[in-house]
Amino acid sequence: MFKKATIQNTKSKILLYGQSGTGKTTFALGSGLKTALVDMEKGSIHYGNLYDFDVIHCTGYKSFKLAVEEICKIQTEYEVLIIDPLTQFWNFVQKSWKKLLKRDELKPQDWVNMKDDYNYFLNIIINLDMHIICIAREATLYKDKGFMVKDGYKPDTEKGTNYFFDTTIRFFQDNNEYYCCVEKDKTQTINIINKPFELKKEKRVELIQKLLKI
Repeated sequence: MFKKATIQNTKSKILLYGQSGTGKTTFALGSGLKTALVDMEKGSIHYGNLYDFDVIHCTGYKSFKLAVEEICKIQTEYEVLIIDPLTQFWNFVQKSWKKLLKRDELKPQDWVNMKDDYNYFLNIIINLDMHIICIAREATLYKDKGFMVKDGYKPDTEKGTNYFFDTTIRFFQDNNEYYCCVEKDKTQTINIINKPFELKKEKRVELIQKLLKI
């Protein structure tokens, strides 16, 4: 039966992306909440003395699968889950399927199977009763018409990834200053869309806490 729509107090689902060294991971770790981090590039080894969080390291498809299974069992112990980087998991999925199929040249159905596999785990993660922050590398977006005509930036993940998240933020540097650009926010927590703003340390904490409704 249909019911009147209301605003639900749901957990935040955030996608951060940008080039290396633009402050994505430190931003995600800055909430002050009990945090678990799934690390696929050993990037967290630089932050253990700066932030309080627990980490599990993954080196391939199987170890990531085990990490997700572990998080599902102990999710009530944490308030925030960070996946860093989601780009690497998409790489793990592709390598796993190529190994399974014993070929590098993939057929259209192979890509469908890989996407289904990737989406299966992403659905599990997104539906956890935790704040979810996924971090991705940055890729260049090109126009459909014209040869290699640059048309902005995008998360370096499976192309449908952005639809899983309520909020998408791009991080970048300019003249050694950190900036971010809110590209999407379905929660309407932030009213700055596609307008870059400087992200000083105190502003980072303020923004992540606002996004997580602390």
